[in-house]
Amino acid sequence: MQNIPLENLFLIDIETVSGVQHFNLLDDEWKALWTEKIIKNLPPDTTSEQYYPMRAAILAEFARVVCISIGYFKKENNDGPDAEWQLRIKSFYSENEKEVLQGFIKTLHQCYSKNSKWIYAGHNIKEFDIPFLCRRMIINNIEIQLIPKTIRGNFSASAGGNVVIQNGSSVSLPAGGIINVATNSAYTGIVNVIGAYLDPTDPKLSLIMPGNLCSQPNWSKDRGMAWCHLFGIRSI
Repeated sequence: MQNIPLENLFLIDIETVSGVQHFNLLDDEWKALWTEKIIKNLPPDTTSEQYYPMRAAILAEFARVVCISIGYFKKENNDGPDAEWQLRIKSFYSENEKEVLQGFIKTLHQCYSKNSKWIYAGHNIKEFDIPFLCRRMIINNIEIQLIPKTIRGNFSASAGGNVVIQNGSSVSLPAGGIINVATNSAYTGIVNVIGAYLDPTDPKLSLIMPGNLCSQPNWSKDRGMAWCHLFGIRSI
């Protein structure tokens, strides 16, 4: 954390509640699923019903997100000698979980369009907040950006070939360069090449390629995190 520039920290915290208030409001199928989920961790002398208010709010399958708060640091008064860091905070909250998640995603994309070096930070977000949000987005069918499956060309594997992908980029494979894993021998049939060029200026890039381009290679261990500048990606 000490080696990450303050302006690249993106703070996240979520608040969750159980999907329904009481165990007896679950139908029989969900009661059975709850018991199956927690049976190995059920404390002695505690029933599945008694355990529900203790744990339901932190298990994504049986809970929902009611609030997401984000924060980031920004210098006021430009970068002069009087510049001060300010923590800007925004919260998304509603009884409608999908509205909360969609509001969060929309703002996340807006922030990424201004700074591609964000590093998520928060208490236990790797183990709880981030996985929880991902699961709830799947459950709520939150839209993600998919790459169209487009065949750019084909060639004989035994002869090798060159296929143009997009934006002037291409991929070349040598003769006999594709191996059939099952037989551990060179594949000799026709190879269809499916590919796409990912434009780094596309405002929806974070939907197609979630995450950031930070790393800590061996040569920079003493200097903290390193960032890559994206000129484009070929997905093949």
